[in-house]
Parts: sequence; structure tokens; C-alpha cells
Amino acid sequence: MTDQHLSSVSNMSFDDFGATTDLDEQLSQANEQSSYGGISLAIVDPDQAVRDYLAGLFDGRVDTAGSLTEVETRLGLSPIVVILGPSCIEPGDLAMVEQWARTQPHVGTVLVTAELSTQLLQKALRAGVRDVLSAPIDKAQLLDTVTRVAEGLASSTQLDSGSRPTTGEVFG
Repeated sequence: MTDQHLSSVSNMSFDDFGATTDLDEQLSQANEQSSYGGISLAIVDPDQAVRDYLAGLFDGRVDTAGSLTEVETRLGLSPIVVILGPSCIEPGDLAMVEQWARTQPHVGTVLVTAELSTQLLQKALRAGVRDVLSAPIDKAQLLDTVTRVAEGLASSTQLDSGSRPTTGEVFG
């Protein structure tokens, strides 16, 4: 990871974004459940400082890993949102995310990047990343993104398990 990447991530301070007590309460409630609707969270980045920082946003109630390969060995059949740190933009990482998108629909990925470009956004979305956040991120943005991805996984998991929508429900 370049010094610029680490600087962008380590300089993210939610006090600077005016985080509210309501937001802290929302995050606390979500963390008390240890997951979002039964969906686990994992943070991946080779840099321990980045993993610690991102895990701290969830009060440490997430799994962390230094590589996507490490996460892959832990994947079961339960839904999981994997937050990829800024160092996880190598072609091999995106290839693994693409494989997960095809073979493990219960895995949703979010990429946090220090340098967002149109090219990176296209590559990430084509690989199956559900959302891309540009550093510095704020607590509300991350919570909203993880919640949205988790809700999408929960919905698709329910459909995959054989439940059918009732009249008037819209397929996503």
C-alpha cells in the first residue's frame, strides 16, 4: 500500500464529518446484533492499520483478514458483506471478487478506495463489487452502504431458499 493510500485512510475522522449521536446509536444497535439481519461483516486489506481503522468503525465486531484468499477459506453458506480496503484493487483481487459473484451469491463486496477513477469504478462493478466508496468516507456513508448490501443479500437469500414474494412485492 502506498503512503498516499494509508494517509487517505488513516486521516478519515468521523468527528470531522459531524457524526451524530443518532448515527452512533444506529451503529451500536447494528453491532449489538453482531450482524446486519444475520449477515456477517469482514474487512480485508493487507495493511493491519487499515483493517484496524475500518474495524473500529464497527466497534471491532467484524472479522478481519489480510487477503481475499484468507476470507475465502472462511466462507460458508451464510450471507456476508466483505469490505475491501484500498489495497484490494489488484487484478487478482478483482478476479476473485468476480468468481465470488458467479459462484457465491451470498457474498456481497464493498470497495473502499483512496483514488476513485472511472476506470477503477468500471472494473470493480464489472467484477461484481456492490458499491465503491472513495476515501475519506464517513460513518453514515459506510453504515448506509453496508446496510443496503446486507438487505440485498438477505432478500436474495430468502428467494434462493425457496420463499416466494407475495402479491405486490417487487423483485430486485
